[in-house]
Amino acid sequence: MFDKKPKIKKRFLKTDDIEKLDRIFARHSDKVGYKIVDEKAVILNLENNSYFSLNDVGAQIWQSLKEDKNLAQIVRETADIFEIGYKKASYDLIELVNELVNADLLGIIIVDDYTRKP
Repeated sequence: MFDKKPKIKKRFLKTDDIEKLDRIFARHSDKVGYKIVDEKAVILNLENNSYFSLNDVGAQIWQSLKEDKNLAQIVRETADIFEIGYKKASYDLIELVNELVNADLLGIIIVDDYTRKP
C-alpha cells in the first residue's frame, strides 16, 4: 500500500479531521491482544495489562481497522451497518480512535506524509 513503511504516530484526531478521513489510517499496536465475543470486543494491552471492552459498534470498527481501509471507508461501513448518519458515525469513530490511541492500542497514519503505491 505504501512505497515505504510509514511511521505509525501517537496522534489524536480532531473534529476538523472529518474532512480528511479518506487519508487517515489507524493500525493496531503490536502490543495488543483481542477477542471478539458475542459481537463485542475485549482488547488487552499486553505491555501493561490494561483492557478495553467495546460494544458491537466499537467491535465492528476494531475489526475494520485490521483491513486496509481508511477511516472514511470505516465510517461509511459503520453508518450503513448500524443505520446511523455519517456525521454521527464520524464523531463516534474519532472518539473511539482517540481513546484507543491514548491507551497505546492504536497508531495513526496520515497518507499526506507518505507516497502511496499506484
